[in-house]
Amino acid sequence: MADQRYVSRELSHFAGRTADGLEAKYETLLSILRSGVVRAAGASTERGSLGGSGLAFNPAADLLECYKVDAAYFCDIPVEDLAIHTGKYGPFGLSFLKVFLLPLGASPAFYVAKDAIASFGSPGGTLGKRFAAQVPLLHDLLAKLAYGQIRGVEMTNPDDAPPQLDRMRDLFIFVVFNVLSQIKYFDGDGADCDKENFYMEREWRVLNDVQFALSDVYRVFLPQSFAERFRADLPSYHGQLTFVEPLGRNADDGVEEVG
Repeated sequence: MADQRYVSRELSHFAGRTADGLEAKYETLLSILRSGVVRAAGASTERGSLGGSGLAFNPAADLLECYKVDAAYFCDIPVEDLAIHTGKYGPFGLSFLKVFLLPLGASPAFYVAKDAIASFGSPGGTLGKRFAAQVPLLHDLLAKLAYGQIRGVEMTNPDDAPPQLDRMRDLFIFVVFNVLSQIKYFDGDGADCDKENFYMEREWRVLNDVQFALSDVYRVFLPQSFAERFRADLPSYHGQLTFVEPLGRNADDGVEEVG
C-alpha cells in the first residue's frame, strides 16, 4: 500500500477530451491496445519544423498555444482520485507503471500560474503576461545564436557550421523541447473541476510514440457495462480492470478496482 495518495506509481492515458460518445471512446481504447502504440500528438501541421521532430512555434498565438509539441500525454493521479479527471476526459483509458515509461523519456510538465504576480524583472504584471512577452524573445535569441545570425556570422550552409554553432544548435533544441515547450499555464484560482485548471491533471509527457506489449499495460479503465464486451474483444489482456462510471450515471459515480 502506498505511503501517500498525492502521486501514483502509475501514469494513466485516457481516450480523449472530445465530444465523442462512449462507443467512440471505447473503440479508441481498443484501437490503442490492439495497435500497441500510444500515438504522440499535439503539434500543428508544421510537424518537423524544429529539430526534425514534432514541434511548431507560433509567437503570434495565445500563450497556451504558442508551442505545439508532439507527445504522448499521461496523468499522475492515484486511482482513488481520478473522478475529476475522468469527468473531463471520459471513463476509457489505460495506465503503465512509471518504471516502464521513465526509460522512454517520461517527465512532468512545468506548471506556471499565469495569474500570479511576477516578482522579478519589470515591476507589475502577471506571470502570464510576462511569459507571453519574453518567451518569443528568448526563442528568437536562441535561434539566432544557434544558426549564426548574431555578430555577422550569417550561416548560409549548415554543413559549414563551426563547432561552437553545433553546440549552440544543440542547446537551442534542448531548451525548446525540454523547457519552453514543456511549460503548462493554468489559472491559479480556478476550481478543482474547472476544465481550464490544468494543474489538476498532473501531466507527464513522452516526446515520442509509446510502443508497448499488452503485458506492459498495468491497468485498463472502462465503465462496468463494457466489461464483458471488453473481455470478449481483447481476451489476451490479463491485467487489472478498473471500473469508471461516467459522471451523472448514478449517485455512486467514481472508480472501482476489480481483479
